[in-house]
Amino acid sequence: MKKFYILLFAILTIANVYPIGKNPGASTDSSYAWPPGNINLPKYFYKRFEGTINNNLNIVMNLIRIDTLLTGDYYYETTGMPVFFNSNSRINNDGTIYIGEDSNQPDSNSMPVLSGEIKGKFVNEHTIMGAWQMHNAQDANYFNLVEKYPDGSVNLDIKEFGKKYICNDSKTADINFSLVQINDYKDKSIEDSINCNIVKSFINMYSPGESIGKLKNPEDVITDFINRYKEFINDTSLPPEYKQSWKDSDQTDVLFNSNNILAEECTEFSFEGGAHPLIVYNYSNYNLRTGKKITLDDIFRPGYKATLDKIGERKFKEARKIKLNEDLKNSGYLTGRDKFHLNFNFAISRLGLLFKFNEYEMGPYILGAPEVFISYTDLRYLMKPGNILEQFLK
Repeated sequence: MKKFYILLFAILTIANVYPIGKNPGASTDSSYAWPPGNINLPKYFYKRFEGTINNNLNIVMNLIRIDTLLTGDYYYETTGMPVFFNSNSRINNDGTIYIGEDSNQPDSNSMPVLSGEIKGKFVNEHTIMGAWQMHNAQDANYFNLVEKYPDGSVNLDIKEFGKKYICNDSKTADINFSLVQINDYKDKSIEDSINCNIVKSFINMYSPGESIGKLKNPEDVITDFINRYKEFINDTSLPPEYKQSWKDSDQTDVLFNSNNILAEECTEFSFEGGAHPLIVYNYSNYNLRTGKKITLDDIFRPGYKATLDKIGERKFKEARKIKLNEDLKNSGYLTGRDKFHLNFNFAISRLGLLFKFNEYEMGPYILGAPEVFISYTDLRYLMKPGNILEQFLK
């Protein structure tokens, strides 16, 4: 009987804090009562959460805080495909959060479409409560998330780097980036190996032309960026109107941190003059048992590529409602290439592989950076026996 009254008290408390039937607003909305008080949270952190939406949909969330910015993703355990946060996702000093979901489907003006919204609050350092709703919907589904690191996952730190160079005419070269690093892992050699590879992957993504192979650490990246800008701004052969400010902003997100697999995405936003900035997405996957990167060759049988490309093309068309027998060029894709080929830029998720094409890989700039998700069910017969993803087929 005592347990019954404790449960009843908890239900009534949550009902008062998150009134059923009310549409949650931002933290300034007086119609929605957030739990009182401020939560003392670090300005930079990574947290892995598990919980439910609407008490019956199990989700896992990877959340990174960079000052007021929130980045990350979550996935439903029934589907496995990451749902990414958009660039407007934020956290306030009192622990209230707003997360916009990026649908990855641009509108007619090539702008990202918001698919859903999460509004909530850290009720303590390890728990978030709030409401999820589809964009522009009236009804909300309530969620509860608890920070968890089960066996086969890792704790991560966020390392911030940056510098701003200001010229005499107030033009600037501004670089800032964040990297995740494993912290206090049970095997120090594996921790060191993965942390080193994370830094190397970032440097290889950043390295422009002649700098490839010369940069060894994040400080070298900063120095290279500033020095190249100084050379650019002092180049007397360039007209003054060409001499714009430069910006390089890079962030790392965790896509999967379970089952002895760490999958991360590094995104580089770079503007060094020209008509528009360049955005590059780089996925990396690590085996937490060995410390090594996971490649497609580790997963699939020899000679897999042609069959994998056929599966990828079918899934790419299905996701965009393109007829299977229709040439992708009719929809604007494959500019400058004859056939569909998957690249090697993939992320491991709970139920499949997510491939990401960078800008211009599949067509003109206006098409952005399309994705294709392929479930393990579709890939089962291509897989090597004993590969690390075999655990998801059971």
